[in-house]
Amino acid sequence: MTLSDWLQGRAASPDAPLDSASAQGTAFPTADKSRSTRSPSPRVRADPSKDDRSPNPWLEACSRLDPTNPLLVAAVTAATLVGGSKVWKRYGRRIRNADSLKSEDLQGGGRRLRGYVTSVGDADNFRFWHQPTLRPWAKPPTKRADLKDETLHVRLAGVDAPELAHFGNPAQPYAAEALDWLTRQLLGRKVRVELYRKDQYGRIVGMCYVRNFPWIRASNVSALMLKAGFATVYEQANAVHGGRLAEFQQLEAKAKKAKMGMWQQAKDQRESPADFKKRMKKETE
Repeated sequence: MTLSDWLQGRAASPDAPLDSASAQGTAFPTADKSRSTRSPSPRVRADPSKDDRSPNPWLEACSRLDPTNPLLVAAVTAATLVGGSKVWKRYGRRIRNADSLKSEDLQGGGRRLRGYVTSVGDADNFRFWHQPTLRPWAKPPTKRADLKDETLHVRLAGVDAPELAHFGNPAQPYAAEALDWLTRQLLGRKVRVELYRKDQYGRIVGMCYVRNFPWIRASNVSALMLKAGFATVYEQANAVHGGRLAEFQQLEAKAKKAKMGMWQQAKDQRESPADFKKRMKKETE
């Protein structure tokens, strides 16, 4: 029985007794004051394991341990670019002249360059055109004008050859023969140069190596020159021997004993390049 039906029935017969259902309050229950105030239901915490929010695709991609991880790709790319730049600077960059060298390039023969000898100007120095390792097809220009500021002036380390005529001074005996020997050894050939330091004339002091028959092993040009008798061991201040001083001294002694090259002169006529330069300096003063 609804409330409207009950009211209509009471209006029709106001003196009618309440039926059993009404008496028990089942048809129209009265308000229960004891239940009028309801306690709030406790808040149910969400189960994080049942979180229905969609995951962040970027975070999910960065957490993967596979080649598609964007962080891994970025790190590998950055390392490749940095490493490639260093490799190119070391093995792909051509050193045009002495001004292109850095201080770390002249640290006790640590930097080795390969290239071609374009000219031999004196009996113990030459012009060197650098060929980068990563550019083996590169060749020096054939025109002399195109070589300006494109070569290193290299001074052979550890040796001193007879002096050519300079500044009005006469040439030392066997200077022309020493120059001819060095020219035949180096001119136009591919060599390797170990860089040591820059001297007071802006030349690069270095050990030079060339391959001669049977071309199995490169030979030290300074050692070859001492063996041929066309140089003496250079022992002035700041001399560089690359750890081969004892070997060079033995080669010079053997050449003297065998009367090779400049040692063919009589003992009383022999004069080292260092002594010759000292004598010329005194005579011009």
